[in-house]
Amino acid sequence: MNPDAPKAVFRYRPDPADPTSIGQCANPAIEDRAGNLWVTTWGDGLSLLDRRTDTFTHLRNRPGDPNSLGNNYLLYAYEAPSQPGVLWLGSEEGIIRFEPGTESFTNYLVDTLRRAMMMHEDRHGRFWVATASNGLHRFNRETGVIERTYTVDDGLAHNQVWSVYEDEQGFLWLSTSDGLSRFDASAETFTTYTTSDGLPHNQFEESSHFQSASGELFYGGPNGLVSFFPGQVEKNPVPPEVVLTGFRIAGVPVGIGPESPLEVSISTTKSITLTHEQNELTFEYVGIHSVAPSRTRYRYQLEGYDLGWIDAGTDRRASYSRLSPGDYVFRVNAVSGDGVWNETGASVAIRIEPPWWRTVWAYGFYIFLLSALVFAVDRWQRRRIILKERERTRERELAQAKEIEKAYTRLQTTQQQLIHQEKMASLGALTAGIAHEIKNPLNFITNFAGLNDELATEMREALEAGASVEDLLSSIQRNSRIVVEHGQRADRIVQSMMRHASGASGERQRVRLNQLVNEYVDLAFHGVRANRPGFEVAITREFDEAAGEIELVPQQIGQVLVNLFNNAFDAVEERRRLGEAYSPAVKVSTHRSDGTIEIRVADNGVGIPPSVRDRIFEPFFTTKPAGSGTGLGLSLSYEIVTRGHGGSLEVESREGEGTTFIVTLPSIL
Repeated sequence: MNPDAPKAVFRYRPDPADPTSIGQCANPAIEDRAGNLWVTTWGDGLSLLDRRTDTFTHLRNRPGDPNSLGNNYLLYAYEAPSQPGVLWLGSEEGIIRFEPGTESFTNYLVDTLRRAMMMHEDRHGRFWVATASNGLHRFNRETGVIERTYTVDDGLAHNQVWSVYEDEQGFLWLSTSDGLSRFDASAETFTTYTTSDGLPHNQFEESSHFQSASGELFYGGPNGLVSFFPGQVEKNPVPPEVVLTGFRIAGVPVGIGPESPLEVSISTTKSITLTHEQNELTFEYVGIHSVAPSRTRYRYQLEGYDLGWIDAGTDRRASYSRLSPGDYVFRVNAVSGDGVWNETGASVAIRIEPPWWRTVWAYGFYIFLLSALVFAVDRWQRRRIILKERERTRERELAQAKEIEKAYTRLQTTQQQLIHQEKMASLGALTAGIAHEIKNPLNFITNFAGLNDELATEMREALEAGASVEDLLSSIQRNSRIVVEHGQRADRIVQSMMRHASGASGERQRVRLNQLVNEYVDLAFHGVRANRPGFEVAITREFDEAAGEIELVPQQIGQVLVNLFNNAFDAVEERRRLGEAYSPAVKVSTHRSDGTIEIRVADNGVGIPPSVRDRIFEPFFTTKPAGSGTGLGLSLSYEIVTRGHGGSLEVESREGEGTTFIVTLPSIL
C-alpha cells in the first residue's frame, strides 16, 4: 500500500445539524445531460450536488404547493433518451416529471403507480413503469394517462416488479418476487422463467439488477446472483396437450354406464346428449406439459352461449348453469409458460333436448288445434256475415247508385266552375299586367305632349321677336316621334289583349315566336307585381333568332306561358320566404332544332319533390295551400300543348335548386 496516497474522506453523510448534508440515499446518483448530479433520497426528496463547493441543494415537498415535489420518498431517477434534460422520478406514491432548468415538477401520484421501482423507454418510444405493488404499466407521457396495466392475470410472474430492461430483440425482461418474465409488448404476451426452467431461485430483490453494455442481465436475490444473455434463452416450442378430465351435472361427477350420458371416458367422448333438466354443467380439463406445467394457462368457450373466448388463467374448471335447450360445443385451449398455444385443444359437442311440450311434434299438434279452431270460427262467422250482407245488398246497391249519380253531377259542375275560375284567374293576371305595361307608354305620351305645348309657346314668342325657331321645331318633331312610338307600343299591347280575349275562336295564326314569348313574360311579370308590390326577380331572356315564325293559336299558347311564368314566380317567392341569402331568377329561352321549336322556362326556386313530380299534370292536383290554386293550370297547359298543338310539355326539377318546364312544338303544324 502506498503510504503517500491521499486518504479517503467521506464528505457526504447524514448530518442533522448540517443543512447541506444529504439524507438516506435510495439509489445511486444520476448525472443528467447537462452534467448535474442528482441524488434520490428516502424521505429527504431530491438533492443536487454542487461539485465545486461539495454542498447539496434540496428540493422537497412543500405542503399545499402542487408545483413542488409530490413525495419525498424517492426510489429511482431516469432520463429518457427522447427527452434529454427531463428526469422521471419513481416515488412511494407514484411517478414525477422534473425539469431541472425550471425546477418544475409534474406529479402523477395515483394508487396504480405506487412504489415505482424503475422506468424505461423502449425503442418504439413506449414508456414503461415497473411497480412493486401493481405490476407493469405503459404510461403516456403526453396525456399523463396509464394506457395499459399488466398483472399476473395477464401472465406476469408476480405483481411485485423490481426492474425492467430491454434486450436486443426488443423484449422486456422483468425481475419479480416469483421469477423472471419476458414480455413481448407487440403481442402483449408473457413468458415466465422459474426454477423449473433452470433458475437457481425465484426470489429477486429490490434494486438488485443491472444490464451491462454487452446486453448481459444480472439479478441478485437471497440465494445469489443470476446472469444470462437474453438471446441465448431458448423457448420450448412444444405446446401443452389439452385433455378433458371430468364432467359434472349439477355438481355431481358423471360416470360411465348404460344409464349415464357418457358411454366412454369424457377425454374420448365426441358428443353428449342431455335432457332439458340436465342444464347445469361443469367441465374439467388439464394441459399436459413436460416443462413447468404449473405455468400453463387456459382459455375456453361454449359455442352457442359465450360470445368469445374466456381467459381462465390457471383455473382448470368451467361451469355453466341454466342452459337453454339447443346445440353447443365446449372448447378449451392451453398455452405453455413459454407462450406456445395449443390452438386445437380439446372439445366436446353438447346437445340439450327440449321438453316434450317443446318438441317438433308438440308444436305441430298445437298448430293443428289452432288451425282447426280458426277454421271452425271462420266458417261460423262467414255464414253469419253472408246472411246479413244478403239482406243489405239490394238497399246498399240502390243507395250507392243514387250517390254515384249525384256525385257525378256535382263533379261535372265543379269541374266547369274550376275551369272557368282558372281562365278568369289567367285573364285577371293578364289584365293587371296590361294595366301596368300600358301605363309606361301613356306616361311618355302625356309628358312629351306637354313638352310640345311648352315648345309651341316658346316658338310663338320667338316669331314675335323675330328670332330663329329651327331648334324649337327640331325639338317638337323629335317629341312628336316619341309620342307616336309610344302610342304604337300601347296599341300593340291592346291588340295582344284583344287577341287573348278572343281565344275561344281557336284559330291558328303565324306569329313571331320570340315576340310572343317576350310579350307574355312581361305581361305575367307585371301582373304579379300588381298583386305583390315589391316583388323582384331577375328575368333572363335568351331568344334564338332562328326561331322565326310559327303557326299556332296565340291565345292558347299565351295561356300556357302565363301559367308557366306564374308558377316560376311563385316558386322563387316561396324560396325567398325561407329567409336564406338568395337571389330570385327566372330564365326563358327559345331554340329551333330539327323541325321543332323549344321554349324553356327555368327558375331557381324551391323545386318539386320527387314524390309529386309525376302527378303535376293531373287535373285538380296542386302543391299550393288550400284556396291558392285550382290545380287545373298545368293540366290545361298540358292539353293545349299536346292535343291542341301536337307538341310535348315536360318538367325537370331538383328539390331545393329549381325547376325547368320544356314546351316543344312542331315548327310546321
